[in-house]
Amino acid sequence: MSVRVTRKVRRTALAIHTLDQPSGLAICRETGLGSGTVYPILDRLLAAGWVGATIEVVPRRGAPSRTVYHLTLRGQMGAGIEV
Repeated sequence: MSVRVTRKVRRTALAIHTLDQPSGLAICRETGLGSGTVYPILDRLLAAGWVGATIEVVPRRGAPSRTVYHLTLRGQMGAGIEV
């Protein structure tokens, strides 16, 4: 699957690359984009192999788990981020 590198895709990729714990909410905050924009971008980037994800289980009782994203080498190269 190919990814069209728009400004929003690039902003999302840069946020994943620079944030310490890039969860969906943190990416939304960093980019200023809404969840209705960020999550579809993340889905496309995951499908293309640009992004990997790890589900982080939060140890506090009642707290939901969250997904933490990381940019793969393919994603760094595709988004034009220096390796």
